[in-house]
Amino acid sequence: MNDYTELAARMLGMTEQEYDDLVDNDEGSELDKIDAMLNEKYGLSIDSFRDIVQDLLPMTVPQQGALGGDFKHIMGVTYGRGFRAIVRIPSDWEVLEE
Repeated sequence: MNDYTELAARMLGMTEQEYDDLVDNDEGSELDKIDAMLNEKYGLSIDSFRDIVQDLLPMTVPQQGALGGDFKHIMGVTYGRGFRAIVRIPSDWEVLEE
């Protein structure tokens, strides 16, 4: 299981519970199922999806972490009034003091 697989599953409309059930019940074949769903809907493999996400992440607005204060580019899911990051990469942004 990896973050890109979960991001793909959520993009394909799976809820967190549906994804967790798939991971728990299919003994590692979740990658194959999500790969097939990505191919059916978008003509992509999970590897191509990962490459696209990695290219798009630097184009997202960096978010500052609450604990360390460092900035990261993130993609994730919203729930209610919250947000959960699924994939993230470091950003070179920094806090500027006036």
